[in-house]
Amino acid sequence: MSGRILGLLIGLLLTVPVCAKDDLISRVDVDMMLVSPPVVEYRNSGPVFAKATSVNRWLMVKIEFTADRKSLSVPQLKKRGGKYELQFGGFIDDLQLQLKVLMDTGWKIDGQSIYAMYTGETELYTVRCDGKRHVVTMFVPGKFIDRYSILATGGIRRVSKVDFKAEVIFSAAGRQLARSYCSSSSRKNFEEYCKMVPANMIFTGGVLPRYRTPWALLGADDFDLEKQR
Repeated sequence: MSGRILGLLIGLLLTVPVCAKDDLISRVDVDMMLVSPPVVEYRNSGPVFAKATSVNRWLMVKIEFTADRKSLSVPQLKKRGGKYELQFGGFIDDLQLQLKVLMDTGWKIDGQSIYAMYTGETELYTVRCDGKRHVVTMFVPGKFIDRYSILATGGIRRVSKVDFKAEVIFSAAGRQLARSYCSSSSRKNFEEYCKMVPANMIFTGGVLPRYRTPWALLGADDFDLEKQR
């Protein structure tokens, strides 16, 4: 192998981000709960606090994962094409989460339950590989849920946690890092449920990232920073 080719390969290796490895995400847990959105109030210029309401319940999808510990390499500042790049490991940059949520509508055809599907995604700027648990929360607004909870009488069916199933896929640098399901699902039966979703009951963008919800600023320091689009 010529020195020129070897140098080119080394240069390519240096630019591959740490997030391209498959063992960075582990112990993924997905849980869901129906919650009331917080209402921010101000009293006599006092502190802001959250007040729970009793209507318009949203679905909160809580995703916990471990970013497996990776040692931080010595940073290197490189100049490429007239621009500087800082290269070091120990972080997952641009971590993407794609979420699908299925809701049992309560309707049946030939004895089979019919589901509605909500999809959405979020992206985290950077996650430190510190071996600790990280949390991401995403939400389906109550009005989106009501859209597919109509009863034959015209009323709204009150859904519960057991009516929902979820799938989350982690990816970065164009590679899938992890895939997980809520405790009541597996990949096989989730894909079977997806077959029972009518084409006009797929709500693309129906799952919102935290920064687009009333929870955006509550406990913000407890979460990794989302990219806002």
